[in-house]
Amino acid sequence: MSGSSSSNSNSSQRRRSQNTSSSSGPVDECRCGMKLPVLTAWTDQNPGRRFQKCPNYGKPSYCGVFVWLDPDICERGRELLPKMHRTIMRLEDEIYWFKRRENCLKDELIEYQKREKSLESIVIDCKRIENNLRAEIADSQEKRKEFGN
Repeated sequence: MSGSSSSNSNSSQRRRSQNTSSSSGPVDECRCGMKLPVLTAWTDQNPGRRFQKCPNYGKPSYCGVFVWLDPDICERGRELLPKMHRTIMRLEDEIYWFKRRENCLKDELIEYQKREKSLESIVIDCKRIENNLRAEIADSQEKRKEFGN
């Protein structure tokens, strides 16, 4: 029985050490044989800190693998990183909306350019008609002079 208790204690210590340790690099898979993606924490205590955890974390089948890839963050970093992250997220959101607006404006520009070409075509037709009318008026005036009216 004491061997079992010792084994459980060692397992518990191993689990705790994995929860708090920093690693030199990413681990490929956990003890469950599942791939471990590199994740980023954005909690107040660990802003921007990369880690890996068993996909079963929080479930009964959790194998205990949880590894910090980055060292603990200093207090100043805990203060600044969330603010910087929020600013970056806000700016990325603004960029997204500016790009959407830019695309709408480009679409409008294309429509206006089509309308402009159509209007230019109408102006050319109107000038042609005007020139024809001027020519007819000139002919009419010329004929009037010939007939003496």
